[in-house]
Amino acid sequence: GTNGCVYCFPSGSEKVLQVNTTTTPKQVKTVGPNLFDTQMERMLQNKWQNGLTSTDEHCVYAIPLAADTVLRIDTTPSSSSSSTAGTDGDELDAKDPIVTTWK
Repeated sequence: GTNGCVYCFPSGSEKVLQVNTTTTPKQVKTVGPNLFDTQMERMLQNKWQNGLTSTDEHCVYAIPLAADTVLRIDTTPSSSSSSTAGTDGDELDAKDPIVTTWK
């Protein structure tokens, strides 16, 4: 992404993996909602393969393999600094990227 992080697209998992390369030690965590539980994607395996980064939009796009959707990761940090609970009970940090899908 344009924020110094590497994003691993979920093929056999349900969340995006973020590797922050700007910190020492490197930080690894999942970001975004559970894509299957929130019905953002119906496939369980081989969802997305490869992608591209749009420096103009500060977004990363994943190309569908078997998925019905394009995965979009908006790496622009939110202006808020608070944390909230996600729909699947995970803690969502306002600095996390916004993960959405497009049909």
